[in-house]
Amino acid sequence: MYYTNRIVYAMTHLEDPGASVIDHIDQDSSNHHPNNLRLCTQRENTHNRRDQSQYGVGVQEYRSRFRAKITINGQPKCLGTFDTPEEAAAAYQRAHLNYCESLHDA
Repeated sequence: MYYTNRIVYAMTHLEDPGASVIDHIDQDSSNHHPNNLRLCTQRENTHNRRDQSQYGVGVQEYRSRFRAKITINGQPKCLGTFDTPEEAAAAYQRAHLNYCESLHDA
C-alpha cells in the first residue's frame, strides 16, 4: 500500500523516501502539496504533531499569565511566562525553529 504523501514526495524529488518519514509541515494530513511535505526523522515528525491547548502549540495559561514550553529530546523546557498567549506562542515558535535548524545543521 502506498500513501499519497509518499507518492507526491517521490514524484517531486525523484527519489524513494525509503524508510524515512514524510512530514506534513502544516500538520494537515490532507494537504499533499509538495511544498508542504518534508523528509524527516520520527523525532522531528513527533515535534511537529498537533499538541495544542486553546492558546496554541506549547502555550498554557499559568497564574493569570501564559507559559511557553517545549520538549526537546524528551526533556520539557520552560521558555518563560508572558502577558499574552500571542507572546508565548511567538517564543515557542522561535524555540521550535531554532531546534529544527540545529537538527538539520548537525
